[in-house]
Amino acid sequence: MIARKAIVISIDGLAAFYWTDPSARMSGLRALAERGVVAARMETVFPSTTWPTHASLVTGVAPDRHGVVGNSILNRRTWTPEDLTGDPVYDAPDLLRAPTVYDHAHAAGLTTAAIDWPATRNSPSLHFNLPFFKDQRVFETQTARAVWAELAALGYPLDRQGEWAQLPKRFLKDAMVADLASHVWHRWAPRLLLVHFLCVDSLQHLHGPRSPEAYWAIDYVDGLIQRFVATLPADELGGRTALFVVSDHGFLPVAREIRPNARLRELGVLRADAAGRVASRRSPPGGGARLRLRGRRSGRCDRLHAALSRQSRSPADAPRQRRVLPGGGCVHRARTGARDGSKP
Repeated sequence: MIARKAIVISIDGLAAFYWTDPSARMSGLRALAERGVVAARMETVFPSTTWPTHASLVTGVAPDRHGVVGNSILNRRTWTPEDLTGDPVYDAPDLLRAPTVYDHAHAAGLTTAAIDWPATRNSPSLHFNLPFFKDQRVFETQTARAVWAELAALGYPLDRQGEWAQLPKRFLKDAMVADLASHVWHRWAPRLLLVHFLCVDSLQHLHGPRSPEAYWAIDYVDGLIQRFVATLPADELGGRTALFVVSDHGFLPVAREIRPNARLRELGVLRADAAGRVASRRSPPGGGARLRLRGRRSGRCDRLHAALSRQSRSPADAPRQRRVLPGGGCVHRARTGARDGSKP
C-alpha cells in the first residue's frame, strides 16, 4: 500500500552516534524503527546549522541554491549582521529561493501544516503554521490571527512563548509542540505535517554532547513522540501514513575556542567603536584572510607577524605573505580553511 499522507519529525541536534549509544534511551523510536527502515547515517549540508539544514530538508537542495546559507548572515546591502533563527526578519517567500515540498503539496490542492519548523514565517503554502519564533514580540506580531485564536482556545500561555523559546526552557515548548501536533492532525487532517523538536539541541548547547542533560533530553523527546503517535489511529502508520524521523546535525565537543578579534585588539591592530564593535573591516574575495596595518610605527609589523606565527597551530596556518606598504604599514595574508569543527 502506498502511503497517502506524511509526517516529518525533526529532532534538532540528534547525532547519528546516539542511535547505537546504549546510554541513549529511545525505546519509542527504536520500536518504530523495527517496523520500518533505518539509515545508518546521513551526510548533512554545509553549514550544518538549523536554518540551512531545515531549508534543505524541505527543498531537497543545498544552501547555495535555496539561499539560507547560515543561521546568521551579513546583509551585503546594509553591512549589518542578521540573525535568521526564530524568523525575526524575513517571511518564507522572501527567504527561500527554491520551492519546498509543502509548496508543491499546496499547489496540488493538499492540506499542509507545520509546527515549530524553521524558515516558515507567513508561508502562504501552509494551512496551519506555528513557526519557530524565539522572540515574544515576533510571536505576537507574526503569528497568523487564526492560529493565535486556535492556540488561545486550546489554553496555551500565549504570553510565555518567548520565554519558552529560550535555551533552558525549550523542553516546555517541545511538550506544547507534541500536543499541538496531535490536535492539528485530527483537526486539520493534513496530508503533510512537519514537526520540529528542539530541546535535544538546546541542552547540548548548554551542556555538551553525551552530557547527562543531553541523554535526558533524548529520552524526553522520545517520550513526546510516543505520546503523539499514541493519539493516531492504530492502523495509521505503515498504511495510510508514512512517518519520517530525521535530524539536522549533531554536536562535537569543543576543547579550544579561538577569538582572533580579541587577540588583534590586544595587539593594537583592530579598531573598535565606543560600543565595542569593529570600526574598520573589509573581507577579501576567496578563501583567505588579510590584515592590513597602517602607519609608521617602528617594529609593529614584525611584532604582529611573530605573534600570529606563534599562535598558529601548524605551519600551514601561519601567515603566508608579509608585504611592507609604501609609506609605512604592512599586509599579512593567510589562507583559511575549515579543517575541523562542529556546530557552535
